[in-house]
Amino acid sequence: MMIFKAAAVAVVTAVITLIIKQIKQEYSALVQLSGITVIAILAFSLLMQTVSDADFLLNSGDENQTVIKLMLKTVSVAAVSGIAADICRDSGSTSVAGIIELLSKLVIISMAMPVIKTMASFALGLINK
Repeated sequence: MMIFKAAAVAVVTAVITLIIKQIKQEYSALVQLSGITVIAILAFSLLMQTVSDADFLLNSGDENQTVIKLMLKTVSVAAVSGIAADICRDSGSTSVAGIIELLSKLVIISMAMPVIKTMASFALGLINK
């Protein structure tokens, strides 16, 4: 699985960075950049596969489109807010990071509400029959 490869690269990068910092600190940033580049390449290949699969699902039928679009939007909101929150945390603004995470959860719930309503009305329709 891709996550095990990325985790292995991250751990090896972290260990090598710690060793290099003790020897020559200015080279540690290059080691980190190299590790980040390898992980980004892994993530990009997975992203391309996911986009291809999502495109197939979007073209397969009308019923799937709403759910697939919602899933893609939800993942996008989670990723963007996670990155923003991490940047805020790294800069020392933990309270701003917490608010960003809270807002992202509220946005995801509001985006999912139409699907939840549809499922609830369908379930009520089944119960009443």
